[in-house]
Amino acid sequence: MANEIYKYYLAKYIEMIKDTVPMHPIIFLRDYNGLFMNIEDIDIALLYPHHVYTIEDHHEFRKRYEHLKHAINKDDYYIFIVNNPDLINKIQDFTSRAYEKVIHEVNLKDFLNQIELGLNWHERINDYRAIDIGKIFERLLMYRKSIPKKNISREETDLILLSAIYDMDATKLTDLADCYIYYRNILDVYSRNKPLDVEINLQNLIISVFKYFHAEFVGNKIRNSSFESFDDAIWISLVLKQFNQLTDENLQKVLENDYTELKDLDFNELVTLAERVERKEKKLYLQKRDQAEKLIRRCDISLYQKAEDYVLFVKENQNSPTSIVTGIKSVLKDFNLEGAKKLYRYSFEDLKEVSNIVEGIPYQIKSVISAQTFLKSLVTWLDNIYELEGDTVNLINSISDYNQWFQLFTEKLYNLEYELSEIRYTLDTESFIESRRYGALEIRLNNILNVFRKSFAKYIEDHYSHWFDHGSEQPVLNHSVSKLVPVETDKVVFAIFDGMRYDAWKKVVEPYFQSLFGEREVSYGHSLAMLPSITSLSREAIYSNIRSSYGSEINYITKSESEARQQVVRDSLLMDKRINILIFNMFDKEGHSSTQGLSVFYKRQIEVFEASIRELINALPEDVHIVIASDHGFAKINHYIKVDDASMVKSRFVVSANEVPESIKIGDYKLSYTDKGYYYGGGERDLYSHGGASFEEVILPFIHIKPKKSTKMAINESINDIIYKLIVREEEISLNLSLNNKEKVILDTLSRMNQLTTRDIESMLINKFGEAGMVDGMMKRLNRKLTKSGELKLDISSAGEIIVYKLVR
Repeated sequence: MANEIYKYYLAKYIEMIKDTVPMHPIIFLRDYNGLFMNIEDIDIALLYPHHVYTIEDHHEFRKRYEHLKHAINKDDYYIFIVNNPDLINKIQDFTSRAYEKVIHEVNLKDFLNQIELGLNWHERINDYRAIDIGKIFERLLMYRKSIPKKNISREETDLILLSAIYDMDATKLTDLADCYIYYRNILDVYSRNKPLDVEINLQNLIISVFKYFHAEFVGNKIRNSSFESFDDAIWISLVLKQFNQLTDENLQKVLENDYTELKDLDFNELVTLAERVERKEKKLYLQKRDQAEKLIRRCDISLYQKAEDYVLFVKENQNSPTSIVTGIKSVLKDFNLEGAKKLYRYSFEDLKEVSNIVEGIPYQIKSVISAQTFLKSLVTWLDNIYELEGDTVNLINSISDYNQWFQLFTEKLYNLEYELSEIRYTLDTESFIESRRYGALEIRLNNILNVFRKSFAKYIEDHYSHWFDHGSEQPVLNHSVSKLVPVETDKVVFAIFDGMRYDAWKKVVEPYFQSLFGEREVSYGHSLAMLPSITSLSREAIYSNIRSSYGSEINYITKSESEARQQVVRDSLLMDKRINILIFNMFDKEGHSSTQGLSVFYKRQIEVFEASIRELINALPEDVHIVIASDHGFAKINHYIKVDDASMVKSRFVVSANEVPESIKIGDYKLSYTDKGYYYGGGERDLYSHGGASFEEVILPFIHIKPKKSTKMAINESINDIIYKLIVREEEISLNLSLNNKEKVILDTLSRMNQLTTRDIESMLINKFGEAGMVDGMMKRLNRKLTKSGELKLDISSAGEIIVYKLVR
């Protein structure tokens, strides 16, 4: 019995034939493929007013035809279907002489072509019986869509049919390795059984398909029923090759009787095939390789006995940079980077020994220095990973409050992702580790971090609402940051870095502020992002109370991170407002579109911040509190989970009444805490995003730099003169001269900044005094006073129409 979809399209095809054949009481149809064998399943109303007869031999046809010829009336219509090729010519001759009718061709190609307008199957489809096509019809249509073309070639016809029969997509095959994996999967799923009761020669079909991709020798093994022994030979050859023991003697010892049948194969070619399989199907590769290794061991072949000892090789070739690089690569190739539960030749102690050997090489050339830096960083990183893997449960169980979470995160966890990225994209200049293995290292790292992320998120889920109800018992949430700074009375500069997570602070931003740390009292702390950890919620929380309470005393600028906007920072601080809120949003802005490794992404931020942060620090007065904060961090998303039945779906949180994988619940939101994000339908998916509950998104730096205790300026007035003191480039200078208020402001500002333009001075004086006056004349008079004092003078230069002033000795 045909399936319903097939019957529907078959009925449509019959209707099409009836509509295109001239109306006559008798229609002759030639059906080579047996397409109408299933016609009895079609609703008879679709054939009205025709009756259907299948003609099996010539005499039966003549007899039935003569009867109908004499009995026919205006209400009788007939369809004769001819299946037997031997009858075609006889009936054709008879109908053309006696009836002036032709036999109309029907075939699978026409049938399938009419399903989708403009589609053209290859004639190859007519080699198959309709009864077989009917059984796989729905799959046939599905896999046909995998080839988005109108004209289907002979080879593509076979690919679609093979896919439909085994219900495994063959349309994506590209090479020998794909063909091997495909047949291996057929054996794993179907064994030797036919997936369907079809007349198609499945073995020949598979062999034909493999031939298209130059996999004939795999097809030959299938034809000769020797695929299993051939399969064993592939992986035995690989393991022996990896241990430098691929010899005929060892092959014969392991393959035993099968060796005679396989000895004409190129076993090195089999190794190449196995290596290609590894790139495409890692799980299959590891499974087959382990099985082969066990077979070899049962034959009493010691894999390590004759293999070269690359630890010794590195030790003995310290004078050859090329040999050192080769030795390191070979040790790493047989070292368990991925954390897999299988046997590897070299241990972590071996890797440490190699690192120590390389570290002790005395001569300094680029390749050796690179190898030393790379190995030292890798060993340190792995040491931390081993420690965490062995102590995860104890570390989590020892935590009882949020301060201990902060300590664990900042001491052991925050740096691991960045360090791996730095090793991969900066330090590994010789490609010591293959790209695919770095991917495995990332998976290993995230498997560890996800355990900590889950426990941290559950801790947040349990305590978040309580922290709001009991303020004295809570950690510093972003809405509490302003309460820790004297915004009511003092001058404060808030430098808020949108999207700056803790490692971004340590790697990118903190180094610029080191010069202030040595001369001022600094309070280092942490704040927690509001949840969900999004800009509109968590950034506004930092300063919303300040803006509502002290609006007239606040200067607020954003998007100040661009090199082109340096002047905005200068102008803002020259306004001399009591509270300045500066937003640097490059981490967030570029993070959502970045596709780079974390270390590469941060290097770009350093380039961007180089000018703007330095300008900020140079422009900061000494009498202000400086607050460095962040609204949220971000997470690197390695996998996305499709979420249905949600009223809102974002990459790191959803609003849904249903269960959402790997999430915690905060209010109406379900927040992701692992390296997995969410999506609904299609669309772009960011590599970096935020809004979730991972510690990378939630735990933020909060630094309070207090005003400098010593003042840069002291004025000692007497009856006869005024001593005016400045600190210029860390040197105190006393000026014995009379200055007006505008001149004092100009000198004080110049002592803090490298230079001022005419425009800077005009803006500053207008903001301070309401008017500027003739700046050029004022600066000439000031220069004459300074020159007369003998201590300082103004260096005056021009940049186009703009005059630039600097203080010099």
